[in-house]
Amino acid sequence: MLPLAKFSAEFKVRRLSESDVDIIFKLCRTNDEYYHYCPPIITKQAIISDLKALPQGKTMKDKYFIGYFYNDELLAIMDLIDGYPEQGIIFIGLFMVDHRYQNRGYGKIIIQELIDYFRKNNYRSLRLAWIKENGKAEHFWLDQGFTPIKDTVDSEGHAVVLAGKELYYVTS
Repeated sequence: MLPLAKFSAEFKVRRLSESDVDIIFKLCRTNDEYYHYCPPIITKQAIISDLKALPQGKTMKDKYFIGYFYNDELLAIMDLIDGYPEQGIIFIGLFMVDHRYQNRGYGKIIIQELIDYFRKNNYRSLRLAWIKENGKAEHFWLDQGFTPIKDTVDSEGHAVVLAGKELYYVTS
């Protein structure tokens, strides 16, 4: 089990559950641009499904749908899968910052702290995908040091860019 409290020195981090659906929904509703590229518009039922969604071969013990809180307010959500697509890799299935807090550096802080945590704990890489047409997401992830691996299609049929960030290098 990953120690979520160690993910951030700046924010309180905890697992989110069905009891948090209302605050997750409120945050998601601030991000119309995301749902423009990744329809349909969010519903509470979709959030409940997302809280349980897993890639093939993974279990709920590998899934961390987490919230980052600032002054007891939900600032960002993230869906992590430990060991996907293989051991030593963390897959970020979703990262969303409340629109009111975007462009203030919070997202960058969260991702940098995450990179630092997993690097210190000997993970090989982080992986994620962004919707190919979403230039804002592409710019953010490239700025965080992620590099495209390949163009592909996600499970919902969206054209996406699979990207990764290597966390350490083996030297011989």
